[in-house]
Amino acid sequence: MRLHTGDTSDLASVAAALDGAYGAWVNIDGFTVGEQREIYAGMRIFELAKQSKSLRHYVWSSLDYNLKVRVNTQPIYPGTTCLAFMVQTGRYDQKYRCEHFDAKGRIAEWLEQQPSVVSDTELSWSVVTSGPYMDMLQIVGHMPTIGTRILTYIPQYLLGPVQREDGTFVFSSPIGDGHMPLIALEDLGFFARYTFDHRSEASAKNLEIASEMVDWEHLVATFKMVTGKKAEYNRESVEEWFSKIENADKPVAAQGGPGSTTWKENFTGPQRVYSREVDGRAQIRRCVGENWRFEDRGGWGVTAESKGIGV
Repeated sequence: MRLHTGDTSDLASVAAALDGAYGAWVNIDGFTVGEQREIYAGMRIFELAKQSKSLRHYVWSSLDYNLKVRVNTQPIYPGTTCLAFMVQTGRYDQKYRCEHFDAKGRIAEWLEQQPSVVSDTELSWSVVTSGPYMDMLQIVGHMPTIGTRILTYIPQYLLGPVQREDGTFVFSSPIGDGHMPLIALEDLGFFARYTFDHRSEASAKNLEIASEMVDWEHLVATFKMVTGKKAEYNRESVEEWFSKIENADKPVAAQGGPGSTTWKENFTGPQRVYSREVDGRAQIRRCVGENWRFEDRGGWGVTAESKGIGV
């Protein structure tokens, strides 16, 4: 194994990292570089991959292109059950924009126009589109309250619960009755390996994956069942939700530059999609693994204490 120090603003360092490698899993940190730089870097890194004498499989780690309409069907992949739903996302409506989603989704769409050749001398590409990490549910906030009202969150707790002073775990969300395509990192690793191991089947394909399409009533019921702790689902509007999040009006990208969206703007778009505001058809189709159960993936079982979630 070789470790390389690189920077997306120094593409020569990226080319050096690709040199001698067979495959590349490319995931750019949009929370650092911002939307514009991620789009440019995503295109250029693929071009560098094409120039590499060793690289044969390029895998782009993507998220949904919230801003745009997409309607797709997915084939059935061996060892998985694929759920197909018609998807109509943002229709280029600004209110559905999500900077770190859309940058990756644009590159995934651009890749569809590129050749993908499975051979010993050519480069093939694949896309793995995932979603919010289920593992973030393990981050619990202990916040002051007035009565039953939570005073504040911080951005890291966008998924995980806040524990009130009476011990109750409160899962607050503006998702309503919608569903979120959560992915456990363990499952993301499975599909990353699957993609590299099934180069021919995954060539020029977008594998859209999730551990489960999770609604928050099911989330809370599962948490109570697994932990035996008190928990509740606090339904909020987007405005109520963000009124409790510190620094929500700061740019979401550390190096985003002019035009970068704020934390509030960035995460309002996905919440509107997940809550089914888009023609009632925002449940994104996903490929989910057979016999994968949410209660096994939430991180709240026998290893919960060792993972530090305080239950």
